[in-house]
Parts: sequence; structure tokens; C-alpha cells
Amino acid sequence: MLMVMLGTIAERARERWREHELSGEQRAGAWSRRRARELQYAFARRNWQVLLGVIVVGVAVAPASLLIPPAPRWFVLGLWTASVVGLLVFFVVVMSGSAYLLTANQAEQWTRQELASLRREGWRVIHRVLLRGTGDIDHVAVGPGGVLVVETKWSTSDWTSPRQRRWIDEAIRQVHDNARQVRLYLRPDIGDAPVIPVVALRPCGLPSMGSRPVRLTNSR
Repeated sequence: MLMVMLGTIAERARERWREHELSGEQRAGAWSRRRARELQYAFARRNWQVLLGVIVVGVAVAPASLLIPPAPRWFVLGLWTASVVGLLVFFVVVMSGSAYLLTANQAEQWTRQELASLRREGWRVIHRVLLRGTGDIDHVAVGPGGVLVVETKWSTSDWTSPRQRRWIDEAIRQVHDNARQVRLYLRPDIGDAPVIPVVALRPCGLPSMGSRPVRLTNSR
């Protein structure tokens, strides 16, 4: 009897850990982060001499801080070191073309945070769902109200602009295709429960800079 109870507890612990892993921060935006790292590494390999030159100049100039009075010396040295490191990071991120991927990752993290509140209401949330023929589905939530299939998009422009209509229509088409695949895959388990396609439109910028919170809206 004791062994059965321990086995049940262990199984539930594994299920909870797996659920936590599937709905965690590391899965949301994983493709964007991996692709961004690939671009950055490739850029660094191609331009290692330039990057090394910046480091050499930074190290060579650092001893000049000895000419500064002792009181502000360490502050100036720290500021100079941070400036050199910041310049390297900025140069690699911008020149490698990975900045948009890092922003896309941030947008998916915001949606992840919004969906996390559903777990308290009995929903199960999975990020980066891989189904044959669909590629990478950003988010899927299964709960009392059915199934949400969510695609996150971000833009530097206002989503209400007429120029964005093309991209919104493409996002709607994509999320409907994903929803159909999810419905087929889950039909044996959910029956005729509704599968709702959702597009989360994210503005560029951090919430602390005044961007609106994500609003999940049925794209149909």
C-alpha cells in the first residue's frame, strides 16, 4: 500500500514538473532566441578581428584612469568598462540582424505572462507546440472553455495603420491553419470542444515604456 502511494505521489510530481516545463519561460520564444544566437555567433566569427580591436582599444585606454584622482577613479573605470561591453553587445546584436528576433522573443514572453493567469482557472498552457505540418505554434491553452491556439506578432508600427492589414491577414491565416491542425490532433481527447484561434498583437517596446498590454482576441 505504501509503495502504491509513493508511486502515485511520484507520478503526480512528474506530471506537475512536466506541466511547469511546458508552460515555462524557456519554451516561449525558444526558436527566436536560438536563431538570434546563431546569427550572433556567425557575425562574431566573420568579424572577430573588429571585435578584438574594440577590446584591445578598451584595455589600452583603461590605464588612463590612473591619471584621475583616486575618489572618482573606480567609478570612471567601471563606466568605461561598461561602455566597451555595451558597445560590443550593441554592435553584435544590431549588425548581426538578430535584434528583431530578440524583440519577437520578448513579445512571446509577454503573451506567456498573460496566459499564465489561466492556469489558476484550471487551464493547461503549452508554449512552442510542434506538430507535423504546422511548424512552431507559439502557444496552446486547453481548459474549461475549450482550446486557445495563440499566435503572437509584434511590430514597430501601429497595428491600426492600414499598412498593417496585410500582416494581420497573414497572421489570421496562419493561426487558423494552426487551429485546424490542433483540432485534428486533439479531436480524440476533446471531441467537439471549441478550438479558438487567437492573434496577440504586440507593439514594439517594453511595458514600462508605455506599450499597451496584450489583448487576446478571437481572430475570426
